[in-house]
Amino acid sequence: MDEQESRKRHDDVLLAGFRARASAVGLLQLVVELRRAGAIDADAVGRIRDAMAAELALDRSTARPDQEAQDSVLRHLDQLLAETG
Repeated sequence: MDEQESRKRHDDVLLAGFRARASAVGLLQLVVELRRAGAIDADAVGRIRDAMAAELALDRSTARPDQEAQDSVLRHLDQLLAETG
């Protein structure tokens, strides 16, 4: 991953609402690597994405307690997990 890609990932993680960014980036990279290796399928990536989005939406619910908050989280997670194919 080049510097521009790293910066984009950093920004997406921040905008998605992750607090422990280093852990989040590691988890996202692990999902990408497991998918590339065929160890997990697209359905598993979707379940991971949904679990992360649900937690983040709960954390952000006091700031934006509507569907817009969840949609924003899902958009950013989709971008972060796009490398999984």
